[in-house]
Amino acid sequence: MRLRTVFYAIVLLSLATILNSCGVSKEVKWAQPLIDTVWELESISGFTLEQDLRKTPTIAFEKDNRYGGFAGCNTYFGEYEIIGANKITFKEGGMTMMACQPGMKTENKFIEMLREVDGFKVAGYRMELLKGDIPVAYFTISENIQD
Repeated sequence: MRLRTVFYAIVLLSLATILNSCGVSKEVKWAQPLIDTVWELESISGFTLEQDLRKTPTIAFEKDNRYGGFAGCNTYFGEYEIIGANKITFKEGGMTMMACQPGMKTENKFIEMLREVDGFKVAGYRMELLKGDIPVAYFTISENIQD
């Protein structure tokens, strides 16, 4: 009787271990939609963001092919077009025209980067904007959705 109880305990423990290792990983893997999400700039390749920015640069894509956000000093807006699964073009838009320090260097680099981008990749909570296959900017989902 005791041997049978030990045997069942070992089988149940083994089964629990196997099911746990084959189950869903602890990290939820999903792709946040590009549209209707505010993306906050994490970094631009080869550029150090200025310290003490009033607010981190953002970008948001709307369903009607409009985009906009905060660039470092000013808000900006324009139209975009998605081609295929991950190609994107940004059409020239507009922006407010205030000067600020710090922020102008970051804003200029941010807008320059948008002009060069031709693709994107969304994985989990991150978005990469690409030039060819090379990431040029990294974004995360913004916790502060006010612009």
